[in-house]
Amino acid sequence: ITNNAGGSITAKRNTIRCTASCTSPTIHNFGKISARQEGAIRLNVATGAVVNNNFGGVVDGEGTDNLHTIQIGNNGTLTNKGAIRRISNGSPSLTSTSVAIIFQGNNGTVLLKDEGIVVGSIRSNELKTGSKLQIDHGYGRSYMYKTEGTLGLTDLDGNRIVAGSATSVGMGAQETVDELLGYRAYNLRASLKSYSNGPNSKKPKIEPFAYTSFRDDGRTTLGYENNAYGTNFIYPMVPDKLNLILTVERNKLKLDENHDITKKSFLAGISTNGFRRLNNWKASSYAVAGWSWHNSSRDVLTNIVNTGIADVSANYESAEVITGINFTRTSDQKITESMTNIQETELGITGSFSHTPSYSESMFFSWEERNLAQASIHFNKQLTLMIDDKVQLITSAEFEHRSVFYGKNQDHSLNAVTVDFNSGSYSENSVSMNTSFDYDLGEYGKIYMQFNGRLSDQTTIHLGGSAGVSIAF
Repeated sequence: ITNNAGGSITAKRNTIRCTASCTSPTIHNFGKISARQEGAIRLNVATGAVVNNNFGGVVDGEGTDNLHTIQIGNNGTLTNKGAIRRISNGSPSLTSTSVAIIFQGNNGTVLLKDEGIVVGSIRSNELKTGSKLQIDHGYGRSYMYKTEGTLGLTDLDGNRIVAGSATSVGMGAQETVDELLGYRAYNLRASLKSYSNGPNSKKPKIEPFAYTSFRDDGRTTLGYENNAYGTNFIYPMVPDKLNLILTVERNKLKLDENHDITKKSFLAGISTNGFRRLNNWKASSYAVAGWSWHNSSRDVLTNIVNTGIADVSANYESAEVITGINFTRTSDQKITESMTNIQETELGITGSFSHTPSYSESMFFSWEERNLAQASIHFNKQLTLMIDDKVQLITSAEFEHRSVFYGKNQDHSLNAVTVDFNSGSYSENSVSMNTSFDYDLGEYGKIYMQFNGRLSDQTTIHLGGSAGVSIAF
């Protein structure tokens, strides 16, 4: 039987049924099939039945009478890409006598695919064996299906799935902590370097900035797009020696599989310029700490709400610490009376730490406290062209290796079942380019433009920049 898009097959009871033992009946549904009693598709005595509820297809069980929307028998297979619903009194039916899907034979298989939804319980008859529930919604997709009876559970995309209910959660927010913290360290380092090399390094600076980064999905990582903007405030307590730093930032992380996180944060601390010199090398350092407020919202496929998709939210906080030391050597070359070429070589080490207290999402998922620490080493080569002590053109290239050495594991609970997670990628090699232009306004400040790009072996691209007028005061 093929029910095409726009088609409707309805009856009071048993809309499609094998009344006696039948072999290999096949149903392809693109339209709507519905019933109010016993079953919409009742193949409980069939052997080898194949039911494909395709994208756009709807199979509805309605009313308050006992009714299982779809029943499959021995060796039956049901594949759902559309919607299968059992609604009673306006709510999903979660009782054993009226379910959305029931295994009424041995060795049945139900495959839930793509964006397909189920409303109402999934049950295996207690007298039957070999029932299999397979999930193929995509890597990182969060879901929770209420089940009854004994079911063999498999996630075909490699997600961790737990029994009791068929539950899984996308780990994008957890496995990107180190990567996004690494971006903040890189942006801070670039801003401090620009300030110390600029013509107004003895005066306060207010620097707006913005950046975007995105990553393709991998075998154990989700793709994402991250957009951020903020402002750096730098105040020289001891000119050319000691500076106060304040960074405020807001960013929006959009993870694949419908999970968004908005974050507001600040970092505050100090930086030093050339606190120690050895021959032609000088050492500079910085240390900042701050707090972040996160607002998370994710879509979870579940059969316990009428829509088949629950909006699960969470508000949580985290603390971050970033510190580093850089060693630089500078050489000047006079090209003409008005033009100077400056070469700078830098070698640096950066450490960063994140602490996230325990928190729970509005449904299904809770997260244990987590501490994460990582370190990186970078090598930077910079060329600066000075013209008339007014115009400064800078270009630089940098290589960085970053690695997490503590806190890869994340303990969490899926619908009250405790599991841990330590997959993901916790090291990264990246190359970056930075170009900037400064025009000195003398005692009044400067006009500046700065752009940076970064590419890593985690198929991540990072683009950022800042522009404006820096006013001395």
